[in-house]
Amino acid sequence: MTNKSTVTQFCVADGCDGNLIGYETAIDLGLLHIENSVSTPKVDNIIEDYKDCFEGLGKMKGKTVKLHVNDSVKPLAQKYRRLPFHIRDQVEAELKNLEELDIKERAEGPTPWVSPIVVAPKKTGIRICVDMRAANQAIERERHAVPTVEDLIVDLNGATVFSKIDLNQGYHQLELAEESRSIITFATHIGLFRYKRLSFGINSAAEIFQKSIEEVLQEIEGVRNISDDIIVFGKSQADHDAALQAFFFRK
Repeated sequence: MTNKSTVTQFCVADGCDGNLIGYETAIDLGLLHIENSVSTPKVDNIIEDYKDCFEGLGKMKGKTVKLHVNDSVKPLAQKYRRLPFHIRDQVEAELKNLEELDIKERAEGPTPWVSPIVVAPKKTGIRICVDMRAANQAIERERHAVPTVEDLIVDLNGATVFSKIDLNQGYHQLELAEESRSIITFATHIGLFRYKRLSFGINSAAEIFQKSIEEVLQEIEGVRNISDDIIVFGKSQADHDAALQAFFFRK
């Protein structure tokens, strides 16, 4: 038991069975203790052994993604959407970067599907987004369930040590099958390109990605994921370290 006290706001609701204490209140009352990082010789050794996993953009080995396209939907080649002149240099630099990372390639041959791009600002520059609204009408969803935090609570019950791993540009770590790339062709002021990797904007991307990561992590005790956020956990430091080791071994 703790002798601490705190002043906080709370809500009273009808029909609730039990009380819920928020994260900040639990911290203030000393009921929850959070360490920002776990640094032990074992963890440090694991990270050192797999330090190549923390460099560049990865790609899932032995896995290619196929999009299921409804052939009865008539292809649509949309016109290039003009960009303001002051951001064209940034767009060209980002397109070059995506090509160097093996994320996209020049579109060759017939291009029945063409989508325009939308350029969105971000803290470190710009993000190129493909307007997939028309193409998504032909891409069939896989309907694989994406778990929620509530779904993971039972698995996390009793765990005391955690590590959170965030995959770098997660979707782009899945390679698209050659026959699935045409429908993601997009137009820019310097020509047509298409993605070689799974990309944001595809209506089935979330389900495909979740299923692919789950398949890689299956049978590893103490490792779960929600999209590209992966949590490694254990009831003890030893359990956590064993799960972390098993996770990196699957790279």
